[in-house]
Amino acid sequence: MRRQRGFTLIEVLLATLLLASAIAVTAASVRGIARAQQRSEAALAESSARNAVQAWLRARIGATLPVAFVDAAQGRVLFIGRRDRMEFVTELPPYPTLTGPVRQVIEAQSAGASGYLICVSQALPDAATPVCSADEQSTLVRGLSRVEFRYRGRNEAGAAGPWLPEWTRGDILPEWVEVRMGSPADAPAWPQLVVHIPVAINPVP
Repeated sequence: MRRQRGFTLIEVLLATLLLASAIAVTAASVRGIARAQQRSEAALAESSARNAVQAWLRARIGATLPVAFVDAAQGRVLFIGRRDRMEFVTELPPYPTLTGPVRQVIEAQSAGASGYLICVSQALPDAATPVCSADEQSTLVRGLSRVEFRYRGRNEAGAAGPWLPEWTRGDILPEWVEVRMGSPADAPAWPQLVVHIPVAINPVP
């Protein structure tokens, strides 16, 4: 009867080395897949957050109402629009504690080394000017490289006018508002956001 040949030490070592290599390759593949999945989930979360910010701005600005409020410098106005701040009366969706027309402030503020943020605040139309403090409840978005608001109306002929860094006619509403937001160099660019105000039908002389 023939005796079965066993494995030599070299063969055992080679098999062990191949098994270890296979395990290492598998582990590296799993880690790579996990990292790719994490990057994908982070990108999806960032995209969802950006969409939510733009949806909020579009809803609030698009629901602007031709309702006057009192400004300390200009008296009764329908709209205040500057490069870094806008103020108007808008219709809010029903909330348990606040509903109906509110005086809305949307303001760009510097956050120092962190770039810029957009702060929002609201109050009743006849209340004092809402103070926009950059806390967690009032900050809509942060970490922007720049923020700029622009406004556009119509001329006497009914044609769309130029984009303006400041809306000087507080007695009428702009028909379009643009919110420009810049991203840091390592982040995706923000999509263009131009909001139409349906109730703004008066031409601008």
